[in-house]
Amino acid sequence: MKLEYLASRKSVLDLSGKIDERWDLFISAFNDSRRVQSVFSSFPANTKRWVVLPEYGYSSTEISALQAPIVPGIGANEADVILAVAQSVGMDSLCSGRLCVDMTGFMRPHILYLVKYLSDQGIRRFDMVYTEPAHYSRKENTRFSNEQIESVRQVMGYEGMHDDEMAGDVLVIGVGYDHALVSRVANDKDGSRLIQLLSLPSLSADMYQESILRLDRTGSIFNQDMEDRMFFAPANDPFVIAAELSDKFQEIQNRSHVTNTYLCPLATKPQALGFSLFYLRELVDSAASIIFPFARHYDRETSKGVGRTWLYEVNL
Repeated sequence: MKLEYLASRKSVLDLSGKIDERWDLFISAFNDSRRVQSVFSSFPANTKRWVVLPEYGYSSTEISALQAPIVPGIGANEADVILAVAQSVGMDSLCSGRLCVDMTGFMRPHILYLVKYLSDQGIRRFDMVYTEPAHYSRKENTRFSNEQIESVRQVMGYEGMHDDEMAGDVLVIGVGYDHALVSRVANDKDGSRLIQLLSLPSLSADMYQESILRLDRTGSIFNQDMEDRMFFAPANDPFVIAAELSDKFQEIQNRSHVTNTYLCPLATKPQALGFSLFYLRELVDSAASIIFPFARHYDRETSKGVGRTWLYEVNL
Protein backbone atom coordinates (compact mmCIF):
# COMPACT_ATOMS: atom_id res chain seq x y z
CA MET A 1 0.00 0.00 0.00
CA LYS A 2 1.38 3.41 -0.96
CA LEU A 3 2.10 5.26 2.25
CA GLU A 4 2.04 8.75 0.71
CA TYR A 5 -1.77 8.61 0.61
CA LEU A 6 -1.81 7.91 4.33
CA ALA A 7 0.01 11.16 5.11
CA SER A 8 -3.44 12.72 5.20
CA ARG A 9 -5.57 11.86 8.21
CA LYS A 10 -9.11 10.94 9.17
CA SER A 11 -10.64 11.22 12.61
CA VAL A 12 -14.05 11.28 14.25
CA LEU A 13 -15.32 14.82 14.85
CA ASP A 14 -17.55 15.08 17.92
CA LEU A 15 -19.77 18.12 17.42
CA SER A 16 -21.81 17.46 20.55
CA GLY A 17 -19.16 18.83 22.88
CA LYS A 18 -16.70 21.72 23.02
CA ILE A 19 -14.32 21.90 20.05
CA ASP A 20 -11.13 23.86 20.54
CA GLU A 21 -10.37 24.32 16.85
CA ARG A 22 -12.26 26.64 14.50
CA TRP A 23 -12.47 27.00 10.73
CA ASP A 24 -12.65 30.22 8.73
CA LEU A 25 -15.08 28.98 6.05
CA PHE A 26 -17.52 26.05 6.02
CA ILE A 27 -19.44 25.06 2.87
CA SER A 28 -22.26 22.51 2.75
CA ALA A 29 -24.88 21.40 0.21
CA PHE A 30 -28.40 21.87 1.55
CA ASN A 31 -30.89 19.01 1.62
CA ASP A 32 -33.53 17.59 3.97
CA SER A 33 -31.21 15.17 5.78
CA ARG A 34 -30.85 15.71 9.49
CA ARG A 35 -27.23 14.62 9.27
CA VAL A 36 -26.57 17.53 6.87
CA GLN A 37 -28.52 20.18 8.75
CA SER A 38 -27.33 19.22 12.24
CA VAL A 39 -23.68 19.42 11.25
CA PHE A 40 -24.19 22.81 9.60
CA SER A 41 -25.84 24.28 12.69
CA SER A 42 -23.17 23.07 15.10
CA PHE A 43 -20.00 23.32 13.01
CA PRO A 44 -17.47 25.79 14.48
CA ALA A 45 -16.72 28.18 11.63
CA ASN A 46 -16.53 31.95 11.28
CA THR A 47 -18.49 31.88 8.00
CA LYS A 48 -20.92 29.16 6.90
CA ARG A 49 -22.55 29.00 3.46
CA TRP A 50 -25.25 26.76 2.06
CA VAL A 51 -25.13 25.63 -1.57
CA VAL A 52 -28.52 24.75 -3.10
CA LEU A 53 -27.91 22.21 -5.85
CA PRO A 54 -30.22 22.16 -8.89
CA GLU A 55 -30.49 18.36 -8.70
CA TYR A 56 -32.57 18.63 -5.51
CA GLY A 57 -35.17 20.82 -7.18
CA TYR A 58 -35.83 23.30 -4.38
CA SER A 59 -38.06 26.26 -5.16
CA SER A 60 -37.20 29.78 -4.01
CA THR A 61 -40.00 29.54 -1.45
CA GLU A 62 -38.58 26.36 0.07
CA ILE A 63 -35.17 27.95 0.68
CA SER A 64 -36.39 31.41 1.70
CA ALA A 65 -35.29 30.87 5.30
CA LEU A 66 -31.67 30.18 4.35
CA GLN A 67 -29.23 33.02 4.87
CA ALA A 68 -27.38 34.06 1.68
CA PRO A 69 -27.53 30.65 -0.02
CA ILE A 70 -25.44 30.01 -3.12
CA VAL A 71 -27.90 28.99 -5.85
CA PRO A 72 -26.35 27.86 -9.16
CA GLY A 73 -28.64 28.09 -12.17
CA ILE A 74 -30.94 25.29 -13.30
CA GLY A 75 -29.03 22.78 -15.37
CA ALA A 76 -25.66 23.82 -13.90
CA ASN A 77 -23.05 21.10 -14.32
CA GLU A 78 -20.46 20.16 -11.71
CA ALA A 79 -18.02 22.83 -12.89
CA ASP A 80 -20.72 25.52 -12.96
CA VAL A 81 -21.67 24.69 -9.37
CA ILE A 82 -18.13 24.89 -7.98
CA LEU A 83 -17.34 28.05 -9.95
CA ALA A 84 -20.52 29.64 -8.57
CA VAL A 85 -19.36 28.76 -5.07
CA ALA A 86 -15.90 30.24 -5.70
CA GLN A 87 -17.39 33.42 -7.13
CA SER A 88 -19.80 33.83 -4.25
CA VAL A 89 -17.38 33.27 -1.36
CA GLY A 90 -14.45 34.92 -3.15
CA MET A 91 -11.04 33.52 -3.98
CA ASP A 92 -9.49 35.21 -0.94
CA SER A 93 -11.77 33.21 1.34
CA LEU A 94 -10.95 29.96 -0.45
CA CYS A 95 -7.21 30.50 -0.66
CA SER A 96 -6.55 32.00 2.77
CA GLY A 97 -7.61 30.75 6.14
CA ARG A 98 -8.89 27.31 7.06
CA LEU A 99 -11.45 25.76 4.70
CA CYS A 100 -13.79 22.85 5.38
CA VAL A 101 -16.36 21.37 3.00
CA ASP A 102 -19.12 19.00 4.09
CA MET A 103 -19.38 16.51 1.24
CA THR A 104 -22.45 14.75 2.69
CA GLY A 105 -25.05 16.60 0.62
CA PHE A 106 -23.01 17.09 -2.54
CA MET A 107 -23.22 14.73 -5.51
CA ARG A 108 -20.06 12.80 -6.29
CA PRO A 109 -19.21 14.78 -9.48
CA HIS A 110 -19.33 17.99 -7.41
CA ILE A 111 -16.88 16.52 -4.92
CA LEU A 112 -14.58 15.39 -7.72
CA TYR A 113 -14.55 18.73 -9.49
CA LEU A 114 -14.16 20.64 -6.23
CA VAL A 115 -10.95 18.79 -5.37
CA LYS A 116 -9.61 19.33 -8.89
CA TYR A 117 -10.51 23.03 -8.75
CA LEU A 118 -8.83 23.56 -5.39
CA SER A 119 -5.75 21.75 -6.69
CA ASP A 120 -5.64 23.95 -9.79
CA GLN A 121 -5.85 27.04 -7.58
CA GLY A 122 -2.83 25.88 -5.61
CA ILE A 123 -4.84 25.06 -2.49
CA ARG A 124 -3.02 21.99 -1.23
CA ARG A 125 -4.48 21.67 2.26
CA PHE A 126 -8.12 21.74 3.25
CA ASP A 127 -10.56 19.69 5.30
CA MET A 128 -13.67 17.77 4.35
CA VAL A 129 -16.28 16.15 6.55
CA TYR A 130 -18.78 13.38 5.96
CA THR A 131 -21.56 12.26 8.30
CA GLU A 132 -22.73 8.68 8.12
CA PRO A 133 -26.42 7.81 8.30
CA ALA A 134 -27.65 5.61 11.11
CA HIS A 135 -29.17 3.61 8.25
CA TYR A 136 -30.67 4.22 4.82
CA SER A 137 -34.39 4.90 4.75
CA ARG A 138 -35.45 1.89 2.68
CA LYS A 139 -32.41 -0.33 3.31
CA GLU A 140 -31.42 -2.16 0.08
CA ASN A 141 -34.38 -0.53 -1.73
CA THR A 142 -33.15 3.00 -1.09
CA ARG A 143 -33.06 5.20 -4.18
CA PHE A 144 -30.57 8.06 -4.33
CA SER A 145 -31.19 9.37 -7.85
CA ASN A 146 -34.34 9.08 -9.90
CA GLU A 147 -32.40 6.41 -11.83
CA GLN A 148 -33.32 8.04 -15.15
CA ILE A 149 -29.80 8.47 -16.45
CA GLU A 150 -29.32 11.23 -18.99
CA SER A 151 -25.80 10.24 -19.99
CA VAL A 152 -22.63 8.50 -18.94
CA ARG A 153 -19.83 10.97 -19.48
CA GLN A 154 -16.47 12.08 -18.17
CA VAL A 155 -16.48 14.24 -15.06
CA MET A 156 -15.12 17.67 -15.87
CA GLY A 157 -11.48 18.00 -14.93
CA TYR A 158 -10.95 14.24 -15.24
CA GLU A 159 -11.25 13.80 -19.01
CA GLY A 160 -7.89 12.17 -19.72
CA MET A 161 -6.10 11.68 -23.05
CA HIS A 162 -7.58 8.49 -24.41
CA ASP A 163 -6.11 6.06 -26.92
CA ASP A 164 -8.03 5.02 -30.05
CA GLU A 165 -6.95 1.44 -29.33
CA MET A 166 -9.50 -0.10 -26.93
CA ALA A 167 -8.53 -3.77 -26.76
CA GLY A 168 -7.04 -3.40 -23.29
CA ASP A 169 -9.58 -1.02 -21.75
CA VAL A 170 -10.27 -1.34 -18.02
CA LEU A 171 -13.31 -0.13 -16.07
CA VAL A 172 -13.04 0.16 -12.28
CA ILE A 173 -16.42 0.67 -10.59
CA GLY A 174 -16.78 1.54 -6.93
CA VAL A 175 -19.94 -0.44 -6.26
CA GLY A 176 -22.69 1.13 -4.17
CA TYR A 177 -26.46 0.88 -3.68
CA ASP A 178 -27.51 2.31 -7.06
CA HIS A 179 -27.68 -0.90 -9.05
CA ALA A 180 -29.23 0.89 -12.05
CA LEU A 181 -26.23 3.23 -12.18
CA VAL A 182 -23.79 0.31 -11.96
CA SER A 183 -25.56 -1.46 -14.83
CA ARG A 184 -25.66 1.66 -16.97
CA VAL A 185 -21.94 2.34 -16.61
CA ALA A 186 -20.97 -1.30 -17.18
CA ASN A 187 -23.13 -1.46 -20.31
CA ASP A 188 -21.72 1.84 -21.57
CA LYS A 189 -18.20 0.37 -21.39
CA ASP A 190 -19.15 -3.21 -22.19
CA GLY A 191 -15.91 -3.84 -24.07
CA SER A 192 -13.80 -3.04 -21.02
CA ARG A 193 -12.40 -5.44 -18.47
CA LEU A 194 -14.57 -4.89 -15.40
CA ILE A 195 -13.02 -4.50 -11.93
CA GLN A 196 -15.18 -3.99 -8.83
CA LEU A 197 -14.21 -2.11 -5.68
CA LEU A 198 -16.51 -3.17 -2.85
CA SER A 199 -16.88 -1.20 0.37
CA LEU A 200 -15.63 -3.45 3.15
CA PRO A 201 -15.72 -2.54 5.97
CA SER A 202 -18.94 -0.73 5.09
CA LEU A 203 -20.36 2.25 6.96
CA SER A 204 -22.28 -0.14 9.21
CA ALA A 205 -22.64 -3.89 9.53
CA ASP A 206 -25.87 -4.13 7.54
CA MET A 207 -24.86 -1.84 4.67
CA TYR A 208 -22.46 -4.28 2.99
CA GLN A 209 -25.19 -6.93 2.80
CA GLU A 210 -27.70 -4.37 1.49
CA SER A 211 -25.23 -3.27 -1.18
CA ILE A 212 -24.69 -6.87 -2.29
CA LEU A 213 -28.45 -7.38 -2.52
CA ARG A 214 -28.65 -4.35 -4.80
CA LEU A 215 -25.64 -5.50 -6.81
CA ASP A 216 -27.33 -8.83 -7.50
CA ARG A 217 -29.99 -6.93 -9.47
CA THR A 218 -27.46 -5.85 -12.07
CA GLY A 219 -27.81 -9.26 -13.66
CA SER A 220 -25.35 -11.47 -15.52
CA ILE A 221 -22.67 -8.82 -16.10
CA PHE A 222 -21.35 -9.60 -12.61
CA ASN A 223 -22.04 -13.34 -12.64
CA GLN A 224 -18.61 -14.28 -13.96
CA ASP A 225 -15.41 -15.50 -12.35
CA MET A 226 -14.45 -12.36 -10.46
CA GLU A 227 -11.59 -13.75 -8.33
CA ASP A 228 -9.04 -11.29 -9.72
CA ARG A 229 -11.60 -8.63 -10.60
CA MET A 230 -12.73 -7.69 -7.12
CA PHE A 231 -11.00 -5.84 -4.31
CA PHE A 232 -12.01 -4.12 -1.11
CA ALA A 233 -11.49 -0.83 0.74
CA PRO A 234 -13.24 0.76 3.74
CA ALA A 235 -16.25 2.88 2.85
CA ASN A 236 -15.25 5.78 5.10
CA ASP A 237 -11.51 6.15 4.42
CA PRO A 238 -10.63 7.99 1.17
CA PHE A 239 -6.90 7.71 1.84
CA VAL A 240 -6.92 3.92 2.09
CA ILE A 241 -9.25 3.82 -0.94
CA ALA A 242 -6.72 5.85 -2.96
CA ALA A 243 -3.89 3.57 -1.84
CA GLU A 244 -5.86 0.41 -2.74
CA LEU A 245 -6.71 1.85 -6.16
CA SER A 246 -3.03 2.55 -6.72
CA ASP A 247 -2.05 -0.99 -5.79
CA LYS A 248 -4.78 -2.54 -7.94
CA PHE A 249 -3.93 -0.37 -10.93
CA GLN A 250 -0.28 -1.40 -10.68
CA GLU A 251 -1.33 -5.05 -10.48
CA ILE A 252 -3.51 -4.69 -13.59
CA GLN A 253 -0.69 -3.04 -15.54
CA ASN A 254 1.75 -5.76 -14.51
CA ARG A 255 -0.59 -8.49 -15.76
CA SER A 256 -1.53 -7.09 -19.16
CA HIS A 257 -1.32 -4.11 -21.47
CA VAL A 258 -3.84 -1.40 -20.53
CA THR A 259 -5.09 0.91 -23.26
CA ASN A 260 -7.66 3.15 -21.56
CA THR A 261 -8.73 3.29 -17.91
CA TYR A 262 -12.17 4.40 -16.73
CA LEU A 263 -12.89 4.97 -13.04
CA CYS A 264 -16.40 5.34 -11.66
CA PRO A 265 -17.10 5.89 -7.93
CA LEU A 266 -20.69 4.87 -7.20
CA ALA A 267 -20.53 4.14 -3.47
CA THR A 268 -19.97 6.60 -0.63
CA LYS A 269 -18.92 10.24 -0.88
CA PRO A 270 -15.58 9.42 0.85
CA GLN A 271 -15.01 6.87 -1.91
CA ALA A 272 -15.40 9.63 -4.52
CA LEU A 273 -12.79 11.67 -2.65
CA GLY A 274 -10.45 8.67 -2.68
CA PHE A 275 -10.88 8.21 -6.45
CA SER A 276 -10.08 11.90 -6.92
CA LEU A 277 -6.91 11.74 -4.82
CA PHE A 278 -5.65 8.70 -6.73
CA TYR A 279 -6.41 10.20 -10.12
CA LEU A 280 -4.83 13.58 -9.41
CA ARG A 281 -1.66 11.99 -8.08
CA GLU A 282 -1.15 9.22 -10.64
CA LEU A 283 -3.36 9.50 -13.73
CA VAL A 284 -3.35 13.15 -14.85
CA ASP A 285 -2.38 13.51 -18.56
CA SER A 286 -2.73 9.76 -19.12
CA ALA A 287 -5.24 7.61 -21.01
CA ALA A 288 -7.56 7.60 -18.01
CA SER A 289 -10.72 9.41 -16.96
CA ILE A 290 -13.35 9.38 -14.25
CA ILE A 291 -16.81 8.79 -15.67
CA PHE A 292 -20.23 9.03 -14.06
CA PRO A 293 -23.88 8.27 -14.93
CA PHE A 294 -25.57 11.64 -14.63
CA ALA A 295 -29.18 11.96 -13.49
CA ARG A 296 -31.21 15.16 -13.50
CA HIS A 297 -32.77 14.72 -10.04
CA TYR A 298 -31.64 13.31 -6.69
CA ASP A 299 -33.69 12.56 -3.58
CA ARG A 300 -33.45 15.18 -0.85
CA GLU A 301 -33.50 12.64 1.97
CA THR A 302 -32.36 9.03 1.77
CA SER A 303 -31.22 8.35 5.33
CA LYS A 304 -32.49 8.02 8.88
CA GLY A 305 -30.63 9.19 11.93
CA VAL A 306 -27.15 10.62 12.35
CA GLY A 307 -24.05 8.49 12.62
CA ARG A 308 -20.41 9.40 13.03
CA THR A 309 -19.00 12.57 11.52
CA TRP A 310 -15.59 11.99 9.93
CA LEU A 311 -13.04 14.75 9.48
CA TYR A 312 -10.62 14.31 6.57
CA GLU A 313 -7.45 16.39 6.50
CA VAL A 314 -6.58 16.47 2.79
CA ASN A 315 -3.04 17.15 1.59
CA LEU A 316 -2.77 17.30 -2.21
